[in-house]
Amino acid sequence: MLRNLKILDCSRVLAGPLCTQTLSSLGARVIKVEPPSGDLTRRWKGSEGGVEAYFGAVNRGKESVLLDLKGTSGRSQLRGLIKECDVVVHNYLPSVASKLGLDYSSCAAVNPKIIHASVSGYGADVNEPGYDIIASAEYGLTSCTGDVAPGVKPGVALVDSMAGLNLACGILSKVA
Repeated sequence: MLRNLKILDCSRVLAGPLCTQTLSSLGARVIKVEPPSGDLTRRWKGSEGGVEAYFGAVNRGKESVLLDLKGTSGRSQLRGLIKECDVVVHNYLPSVASKLGLDYSSCAAVNPKIIHASVSGYGADVNEPGYDIIASAEYGLTSCTGDVAPGVKPGVALVDSMAGLNLACGILSKVA
């Protein structure tokens, strides 16, 4: 379905990786950018056969490239990837995205046709990190899970999962 779509995945943890893994499952070519030490979730508990189960669950079907985005060489390579991709996905804070060259203006300067897909807890203008458990509590989800005490953490990262799937739908609506 999406075999002609090329996506640059500069996201981490769940919402962004789930978005791009979903699009990969639909046929898109996804290039995942990882820091030189590898994605943090590669080192989480549950490693089997050299691939951490969580990392594999949301990054299957992707190509990986190691880039040091804090250095000029890594950012130069990043611009080259942006130039050849159709979509860029990230979940950095706006200030960090700007420093790394992942904000919309920087991406569009390299590739005017780029689809810029950013996912955050509080929007593109708020420089506050968003976490699934905090959003679950702020919007009342934790108050309806569990029957022992109020405010029990849901068993699934529902907010991040929904954010990732909604981001994938937004991208699909743009390429349809």
